[in-house]
Amino acid sequence: MPDKAKPLLSPLTLDNLDNVQPLAAKIFPPNYILLRPDYFGWQFQRAADLFSGGDGNPGSWIAEENGQATSLWLATRAPMWLEGKRFNGTWGHGWFADPESMGSGLPLIVQEIEANGVFGGMNLSLMSVGVKASLFKDKLQWVEEVRLFGVINANETNKLLMDDDRSALLYLNTLRRTPKRGPVQVKEITEFDADYESVWNAMRETISFTTDRTAEYMNWRFFEEPFLDYHCRRFDTDRGPSYFIWRNEKFEDCPRIARLVDVIGMPDAIVESYPAFCKILKEQGVAMCDYFGTHAATLAALRQGGMRQAVTIEGLDLPRLFAPLAVEIRKTVNLAVIANADNAGPWLYDSSKWHVTKSDANQDRYNP
Repeated sequence: MPDKAKPLLSPLTLDNLDNVQPLAAKIFPPNYILLRPDYFGWQFQRAADLFSGGDGNPGSWIAEENGQATSLWLATRAPMWLEGKRFNGTWGHGWFADPESMGSGLPLIVQEIEANGVFGGMNLSLMSVGVKASLFKDKLQWVEEVRLFGVINANETNKLLMDDDRSALLYLNTLRRTPKRGPVQVKEITEFDADYESVWNAMRETISFTTDRTAEYMNWRFFEEPFLDYHCRRFDTDRGPSYFIWRNEKFEDCPRIARLVDVIGMPDAIVESYPAFCKILKEQGVAMCDYFGTHAATLAALRQGGMRQAVTIEGLDLPRLFAPLAVEIRKTVNLAVIANADNAGPWLYDSSKWHVTKSDANQDRYNP
């Protein structure tokens, strides 16, 4: 009997994307967004071209046996910032294996992932994190992001609740009011530039771990994205500038919701900017906005500006929906960060100094 062929590991690119379709048909729903050429080209291949630093790692890999895909790793290359140093990192979206092949080729993929030293993944299952911990035998932290919400229109926000509770409406009306602040100049942003980067560089010094949100990265993330339309504004206040990035989401007859996916600036500037941001949302017909994040200083500034931390109790369970509203209700956004022995340190155990939001990895993505 001839020896069984050893799995072959190859970079996954647009050139061999068709090779994964038989495997995808077994494990993904039809027309899975991550494997559509138009989306894959932006999320994975374009990101590797921009942010791999020429290290030859495309982020995504395919293991094949006898010409058939048996395992798949999807990941986005991204510039990372870790304790004052920049490196070319990876946000992992998940690995997938043909159930009939018993994960053939997966060890080869794990070897490639381990070579990165530090990588992250978001919205993981218990099984996924358990597998990661057992495979990598390295330092792993799995945390939830904090969710804040802001009420723009209390009556419309109340329609998002599972039941019509008069006391909830009274509470939402109270939250609708934001403190008055000083004068703010607002500028629509269609390209992130050197002025933005100076604001980010100042904020970055307060952060231990994050995607390095350079102008190049932000232009790729928000202005090259092929399906979603993002709003970006610069707010100039007496306490400095800040940048707010969001998109509006509306499905059928549901109220319009703003997904605030990133905020860049020093805390005092964010506090002063938030009421002006709310004014724009009101003009856009938004009922409420929400924000997921880890950075304690940014979360505190948004709360001081007027947002509130979401507390999930019966009668006030505002939907943590992504897109579309009627399909998926996610209670949290979670993330795992894994570092090898060379990179693990005190930073790994204090996620309040990380800056991770829903714009990282592929958490804010188009779902057809």
